[in-house]
Amino acid sequence: APSTPGLQAGVALPTEAGHSFKSAIKYTVTHDTRDDRIMPTEGAFVRATSELAGLGGDVKFWKQVVEAQTHSSPLGPEAGLTLSLSASLGVLVPLMGDRSRICDRFFLGGPLVMRGFRAKGLGPRHGRDAAGAKGGDSFFTASAALTGGFPLATTLAAMGVKWHLWGNVGNNVAVGNRSEGEAIAIMLGRARSVVGAGLVVPTQFGRLELNYCIPLRYFKNEGDRLTRWQVGMGFDA
Repeated sequence: APSTPGLQAGVALPTEAGHSFKSAIKYTVTHDTRDDRIMPTEGAFVRATSELAGLGGDVKFWKQVVEAQTHSSPLGPEAGLTLSLSASLGVLVPLMGDRSRICDRFFLGGPLVMRGFRAKGLGPRHGRDAAGAKGGDSFFTASAALTGGFPLATTLAAMGVKWHLWGNVGNNVAVGNRSEGEAIAIMLGRARSVVGAGLVVPTQFGRLELNYCIPLRYFKNEGDRLTRWQVGMGFDA
């Protein structure tokens, strides 16, 4: 899922500074049939989160995020291969003439969100550093991964370590005064894509990944922050 802004954002983005008061209700629906949360080989996962702000205070918006995963063994369980497909989509719509705020927008980047991009490395920004990320009002990601194990006699197999080949595509855009059609056209037309390979390590805290990333489509002039080698831990679903 997309992350939230860091504490340094206001330093690099003085236009985003100021006080606001938000009162909101949030509702999440989850359906999970995976055989394992950290290293699933079968099953599916769907989560939809809706948030409505404006019941009090001066912040008014509707926000919707949908995430989905499916995992299967294309050659049968005995082959030890798992095909994982996942996608996520989010939209933030200001209401009653309000504007979106940095603390409510979407931030993409990281090994379990958008591999190949640094944290908050994909999306509208001011400057090139991580503190300059402004966040987007609409995002999407889609990924595919093929995961397999090592020979049983190896140390890696004893540790539960697996290899994976993966590819992901996505984008994160500011809507502003654009129409829905324009925002969708930009989001899809300028989508970024990265492929790579790496190791996946199950831990009691979550899923640890070490990846080598090969960017296929990116836009340095828009401030994309990429990395070749990436290590990260995932604590969420």
